[in-house]
Amino acid sequence: MLLYDIILLKIMKLFENDLRYLSPSFILRLGVGFVLVYAAIGSLLEPEAWLGFVPHWVSTIIAPATFLLIFSVFELILGFAIFFERFLTTASLLAFWVLIFILIFYGVNDITFRDFGLALASLALFFISLRERENKPH
Repeated sequence: MLLYDIILLKIMKLFENDLRYLSPSFILRLGVGFVLVYAAIGSLLEPEAWLGFVPHWVSTIIAPATFLLIFSVFELILGFAIFFERFLTTASLLAFWVLIFILIFYGVNDITFRDFGLALASLALFFISLRERENKPH
């Protein structure tokens, strides 16, 4: 039995009484929310390791360390909003645009190319949340 089979069986056992938690929306919220929160906490705890990711032109507007602090707090709030399904439609659309802007303003490289997939996951979450909102009884 492969390792991922064992992990999948453990996950299924964990959620066997309520499989709605394994919905595509939940999985996307877990993935996108975790990435945003992880990056935010990492940049808050070790800002010097993350300052290199701040585009150089930002320093003409605001100190890079200040920008990183503000962006990290924003990213933390956004990640928790997605993870805990608060303002999900707005938060997932914001996450999409944040990730797209990272690609536009920082550029695509060996690290940021992953942001394209995360951006599309955020966009998928946006459309799922729109559909779920429309299907809720008023």
